[in-house]
Amino acid sequence: MRQVAILAGLCVALLALRPSCEAQPAAKDPILVGVMLPLSGSIADFGKSAHQGVLLAAEQINAAGGIKGAQIKLKVIDTRSDPAKVEAAAKKLINEDKVCAAIGDVASGHTLVAARLFKDAKLPLITPCSTNDTLTEGNPWLFRACFADKQQGEACAVFARQRLQKSKIAVLTERDSAYSKALAESFKKRAKELSGEIVAENNYGSGTNDWAPVVEALGDLSKLDLVFAPVYYSDAAMITQELRQQGYTGTILGGDGWDSDQIVKLGGKALDGAYWVGHFNAASDDAKEFVAAFRKKHDAQPDSLAALGYDALMMLKKAFMDAKTTTGKEVADALASLKEFKGATGLMSMDEKRVTKKSVFFFRAKGEAITFDRELKAEDVAKAK
Repeated sequence: MRQVAILAGLCVALLALRPSCEAQPAAKDPILVGVMLPLSGSIADFGKSAHQGVLLAAEQINAAGGIKGAQIKLKVIDTRSDPAKVEAAAKKLINEDKVCAAIGDVASGHTLVAARLFKDAKLPLITPCSTNDTLTEGNPWLFRACFADKQQGEACAVFARQRLQKSKIAVLTERDSAYSKALAESFKKRAKELSGEIVAENNYGSGTNDWAPVVEALGDLSKLDLVFAPVYYSDAAMITQELRQQGYTGTILGGDGWDSDQIVKLGGKALDGAYWVGHFNAASDDAKEFVAAFRKKHDAQPDSLAALGYDALMMLKKAFMDAKTTTGKEVADALASLKEFKGATGLMSMDEKRVTKKSVFFFRAKGEAITFDRELKAEDVAKAK
C-alpha cells in the first residue's frame, strides 16, 4: 500500500510540473501567455497602449469561456524600452513561466532580441507593431499583427502618385534608424516604378536639434511638390516646422512613425495639410465594437497600438482554437494559416512567407484635428500602375 501511495504521490507531482500549455483541454489549467512590452522608458506610451489592448482581449476571451474551456492567464513583464531587459524578459517567460506563446515587443530591434530566443525555444511570438521586413525572415515562430515596412512604403508611393498627384519628391531619413532607411528604400523603388522622380535626398543623425541645415540640403524647395519623411513623430514635427519656416508650401508625407496624437501638439500649424500612415481607423465598421468595449474598460479612446495589441491576442486565440493542442508547433502552424482574419484593424491574412497582408490607412492633419483620408488595401497597392 505504501508503494501505491508513493507512486500516486509521484504522479501528482509530475502532473503539477507539466507545462500548462501541454495540459489542454483535459486539465483546464490556464493557458499562459507572455506579454513583454515597454511599460516604462522612452517608448512607454506605445507599450502602455498595446498592453491596454491585450488586457481587453484577455478579458473578452475569458468572459466568453476561454479557449476550449481553459482561461487565458497573462504573464506581463515591463521591458523598460531596453533591449537588455527584453532578453531577460524573454528568458523568464520561456524558462520560468513556461508560457505557450507571447506578445511583444514594440520596437523592431527589441523584438528581434526576443524572437531569437523564442525561435530556439520553438514557441510562437507575435509582435503588435514591429514593421521591419527582415524580422520574420528565417524565423517560422515570429508573427506580426501589423503590416511590414515594404507594404507601407509601397502604399505611400501609390498614395503620393494616385491620391496626391505628386511627382517631384524629396526623401528625408534618419540615417541611424533601420526603420527609416527601409521605409525610404521601399518608397523610392515603388515611386520610380510609378513615374515619380526623386529630386533630392538627405539624412540626419539621431539626436539632431538643428534642423535648418537638414532642410537646406534638399536644395531649392520650390522644385518639390512632396517631401517624404519616414521618421518618428517627434522628429517629424520639427521637420515640418523647419520646412514651413524655410518657405516650403508643398505636401509632406510620413509613415506610421508619425502615428501619435502627440504629433499635432508638437508640430502645431506647420503640420496642417500633412499626411501619414496609420494602422487603425477608429471610425471603420471593423473597429466599432472594439472602440466601444475599450472606452468602457479604459475610459479612453483607443489608438493604433491599443488596437494592434488587441488583435495580437485575438490572433493567438484563433490559433489556439484551430490547433489540436496549445503546444508551440501546432499554434505556429495555425498562425501561419490565418486567412481573412477580422480584427479591430481590419482584415488580415498571412501569405506563403508569413507576411501579414492588410490595409494601410492614411490620415491628415487639419488644424488641430487628425482626420481619416483613405484606405489602401494590400491588393490595390500590389496592382497599382
